[in-house]
Amino acid sequence: ADAKNYKDQLPYTPLHSGNASAIVETPWVNVGYSVVGVGKRYYLSQNLPENEIEGYWEHTMSLSHEFALGSYRLRLQAEIINLTDEQYDVIKYYPMPGRSWRLTGTFKPFINNKKIIINNNNSDYESKKFIIRHALHACFGCLFGIL
Repeated sequence: ADAKNYKDQLPYTPLHSGNASAIVETPWVNVGYSVVGVGKRYYLSQNLPENEIEGYWEHTMSLSHEFALGSYRLRLQAEIINLTDEQYDVIKYYPMPGRSWRLTGTFKPFINNKKIIINNNNSDYESKKFIIRHALHACFGCLFGIL
């Protein structure tokens, strides 16, 4: 005999989900929009109506701008998360917050599109490692007051 949940959806696994995003870049401000869609799912292994969690759509808008500060760049971004203030659960009986906002800043060195010679073979891989290492140093330095 087959189990009662044979061929049912796995718990918390929707049949359909996806996301899309777009960014419009201008010299003054970058405007971003993203949407995440998650279909209905079940919180127990038996796909009964009383075990169903409704699907949801979450929309996010963002504005950002990058400023030049000498040999560094400062990128500021503001986001409105769950723009439509939709109430939904990712886990049954644990509702997600409604509309919220987030402000972020990223501080990094400006390299001005020049090649960085690290060794005699001047590999792109080594150049990228150098840039990433120094960008992380600048970010952590600001975070902990080292710079």
